[in-house]
Amino acid sequence: MSSTLPNLSIVHTFIALQLVGGIGMALIALTTLLSSSTKRNGTWYSFCVSWVIFSLSFCLLFFAGEQTVYDKETPSYGLCLTQAALIYSTPPMTAATSFALFLDVYWKINATMSGRSIPSNSSYYILYIAPYVLWIALTISFLVVGIAALSAILIIIPTFKPIVRTCFSNDSSTRRSQYLLRAEQHCSTSIGLSPRVHFSIDGFDCAW
Repeated sequence: MSSTLPNLSIVHTFIALQLVGGIGMALIALTTLLSSSTKRNGTWYSFCVSWVIFSLSFCLLFFAGEQTVYDKETPSYGLCLTQAALIYSTPPMTAATSFALFLDVYWKINATMSGRSIPSNSSYYILYIAPYVLWIALTISFLVVGIAALSAILIIIPTFKPIVRTCFSNDSSTRRSQYLLRAEQHCSTSIGLSPRVHFSIDGFDCAW
């Protein structure tokens, strides 16, 4: 797990590109839907919607104002878990909607060239529904895995202070040593933190 401070310019650029892509795709689909002279297949709209979902999945922490939070250990657990689940579940969905669009175009071209009829409506219903069933199933699966393995989605923010192997408290040296031992155990066994990280244990500000 990396503990280096992220480059904010890269983070902001990435979020901006995701927003531009998602909003742009939504505008294309909406413009086509409202146009009386332009017609598109249902698989094309499904393709557009899936990419809008894909783009917005990376921006949940940004919308909540927790994308670049350095004054606490982690963003809110539920939101972080949700974004992590969506980030991993949306690529298969967009791949499925892209394949559905390709298959739809292939069926129509093949029917035109061969004189055969296109597949039944039930086949198209599968193309519309299957990608989103896959997406929902994967999202639920990743949420379950994330709940069972908290350390897989933690974001560790390094401290800006010089890193020292101690915990800062006004308690006695004995208690401080106890918290130092707990901090070492926390780093090495609980969530596998690498050196140069910042966290809290029982309300004490700790650096490792």
